[in-house]
Amino acid sequence: MENQNPDQAPLQPQPQVSPLTPDPDPAQTTAEPVTPPADLPTKPKFKLKINKVVLLVLFALIVLAAAGGVYHWQHSQVTQALANYKTVSDGNTTLRLQLTHLLAANQTAAPSPTVAAAPTTDELVLAAVKNYCNANVDPTTKKALVLKVGKAGTSQKQVLYSADKNFAYVNAICSKDGAAGGSSAAYYLKKANDSWVFLYRGQAASPEYTTLYNIPADFK
Repeated sequence: MENQNPDQAPLQPQPQVSPLTPDPDPAQTTAEPVTPPADLPTKPKFKLKINKVVLLVLFALIVLAAAGGVYHWQHSQVTQALANYKTVSDGNTTLRLQLTHLLAANQTAAPSPTVAAAPTTDELVLAAVKNYCNANVDPTTKKALVLKVGKAGTSQKQVLYSADKNFAYVNAICSKDGAAGGSSAAYYLKKANDSWVFLYRGQAASPEYTTLYNIPADFK
């Protein structure tokens, strides 16, 4: 037996230690994904969204009201324009009817005058001879002489013309009563400025007047 030192305390039995388990390697450990909690809408953000919706609705209402006002204004303008056009058209129709009635009444009351035919060359020549005859008066009665036109030439016409149609020849009697028993005479006329002018009269052609007026000898 071993000697025990009385000054030493008796040894106590040591507790049994279990073997240590090694810590897991972080590289070999699989981390589970962490889902962050959903953000719940806070009251200010929710109110802001409501305000935006209200503003959009109000803006849409304002736009619709403005569009409705513009449409109503345009519709009223078009309606007024159509009414004005109808009024003017009805007025024009009334005026046309009144003018038609007036024209018909005028045609019934006063028919259009017939335009007189232009006088022939023979009529113009004979009128010039008649004016010359009527300008003379009877010395006794002081009344205008009367013209009685006869016929001359182989064609027995009242008026004969020169070849150039510038001279005319008329065989007529100018007396106080235009009696056929009076002596006839030859009347010579010349066309000047589209009018027939009396030159002279005589029982036969006058060499003096023939030369003076260059009157041709042949009349037909």
